[in-house]
Amino acid sequence: GTGTVSGASAAVNISLLSGAHTLSAAGMDNACGTGTGNTISGGATLAFTVDTAAPTCYITLPAAGYLKCAANTSPPGGCTDAGQSMSYTVVSTVTGAENGRVVYVRDDGGVIASGVMAGGAAPSIPVQLLQGNRALTIQVSDLSGNTCTSTPVNVTVDTLGPSLAVTGASSTDQETGIPGIQSNVIFTAAEIDVGRTISIRASTNGGVTYSTVGSKTFDGGSPDSLQVNLSAGANMLVAYGCDSIGNCTTSAPPFSVDVAGAGPTVSFVKPTGST
Repeated sequence: GTGTVSGASAAVNISLLSGAHTLSAAGMDNACGTGTGNTISGGATLAFTVDTAAPTCYITLPAAGYLKCAANTSPPGGCTDAGQSMSYTVVSTVTGAENGRVVYVRDDGGVIASGVMAGGAAPSIPVQLLQGNRALTIQVSDLSGNTCTSTPVNVTVDTLGPSLAVTGASSTDQETGIPGIQSNVIFTAAEIDVGRTISIRASTNGGVTYSTVGSKTFDGGSPDSLQVNLSAGANMLVAYGCDSIGNCTTSAPPFSVDVAGAGPTVSFVKPTGST
């Protein structure tokens, strides 16, 4: 490029390709006003690199879809909280960003966590994800200020299982034609999909162990009932079920019922001989 000296300097606009460059300057004096002059060249040079390329970056974990505690118990995804939020480790791939550069994790545009490039690799970044729909991205800039923002990964954080409760149970045999003591158990169910199985579990040792005594397919109605076979004496009853993505719930506290034993057996013996 060329330019005109103004005072003791000249501004020259140039266009450079991305890559390494070394610049030097040359000029010509006015040679006593004749319009031609002596060429002046050499002097100091300036070496630098033009970098217009942004890093590349993308999230490798989590994948788009549902996040639930039951599916993410191993690194690099580590779900630890079953409640209104969950702990997770975001894993990403970054190329073209120098060591020491900060990688940010954003949720719906806001920064929620960060880590530092090291060893030429992107960090695994622990985050806390709130319940609901999330749009996750990572963002990183190189030393030249070129910035990469990854394509969003849309996930639904669902760490809550169904809402279940046993609310009642009959303490006497409800079906004398069936062996055992048949109790009618009342339960409520919410946040569970139609078609999922709800089981009633009973404990006769004070809640140390439970066994399934009956189950049915949820049809959307609540409260609902299920006839189950219980042992005589003290029973602690809970309901158990899982939603469609695998979050499971055991109802608490258990419902206690003292089941009466089977009544006496009466049979008629036909008299023998003459009367």
